[in-house]
Amino acid sequence: MLSELRWVGQELGNLPRGWADLTWRPVVSSPGALIELPVPGAPQRALASCFAPKLLLQAPHPGAPSDSFIRSPPDTPRVDSSPDLMPTKTNPFWKLFKAKCCSIALKTTTKEDTFKELAAILAKSGELPKELEESAFNALVERDELASTGLGMGVAIPHVKLKGLEQAVVSLSVHKEGLDWNAIDGESVHLLFTVLRPERAGDLHDPERHLEMMRWIARLSRDEDFRRFAKNASTKKELVDLLKEMAKA
Repeated sequence: MLSELRWVGQELGNLPRGWADLTWRPVVSSPGALIELPVPGAPQRALASCFAPKLLLQAPHPGAPSDSFIRSPPDTPRVDSSPDLMPTKTNPFWKLFKAKCCSIALKTTTKEDTFKELAAILAKSGELPKELEESAFNALVERDELASTGLGMGVAIPHVKLKGLEQAVVSLSVHKEGLDWNAIDGESVHLLFTVLRPERAGDLHDPERHLEMMRWIARLSRDEDFRRFAKNASTKKELVDLLKEMAKA
């Protein structure tokens, strides 16, 4: 599915001798992102990593301890260890997105109809209690009347507190044609992250972790490759798989 690999700052043909023989695994990438590539023959998980705008390649030397690295080119400075650039463990937030809660074929033409369909999908999935479907719809409408949830770049993140909810319910939906959402950049919305959360903390809801998830969603929304792949997803499972892949970045 993830068939495009973009190199930033240096072409593959300019790599030092030996690196051209590696087996390259395409992953989603964008300027400033980390590209991970397996190194055949090396122990455990060997990686070649590419950062924009300068290229840094590193991998455990075959047969050496896993913390032993070779780097090329040798004069390339190490990249600042910012959270957006350095590799991290897969975050768990993608697991909250269930395929049965998502949609790749929204056909609505207004915000109100869209909120009604989103609430109905969540209720039908069983993740949102059926008795809270109407409350969820009303909350989404009222929230968007306060200020548009259209963040620009074709993405909206309608998010509300919902009385009676014990844990967050989330979805990612695609509207192929685009919706007029009064977004900050005036562009139509194609991707909608819908987030319903409890009013207060509880055993199944940690407000701090929830804020971390919202920051992650916001970062995804700014990722051009993510937006393109999500818009072109042909199944709901592809959407969830894409979120899982992006959670590794």
